[in-house]
Amino acid sequence: RIFALVIYLGVTICLFIGVLFLTKMAPSTPIIIGMLMSLLGVIAVRKLLVQHTPTATFMSSVGCIFGLYAVGLTAVWLLWVLTPVFGGYNHWSAHRDDTENS
Repeated sequence: RIFALVIYLGVTICLFIGVLFLTKMAPSTPIIIGMLMSLLGVIAVRKLLVQHTPTATFMSSVGCIFGLYAVGLTAVWLLWVLTPVFGGYNHWSAHRDDTENS
């Protein structure tokens, strides 16, 4: 039984990595996988840790946490797009990093 679980986990990891390598053909794949992992995390927390918490309390707490998470990700994305903090300006911004063409 443990051997089967290890094999299942190994196959799942290989498939996960394989799907991520398809991002050149399907660039939204990491976004979809990230959303699925977030949902699985919420389901796991609900089923394993806070079973006796009222549903309304749990859902409002999850909503607040995801709201803060969205604000944080938006700030990181804006830093990535508009500043050279995370690797330079992108091609669609007003400023271009000409070191790529040299």
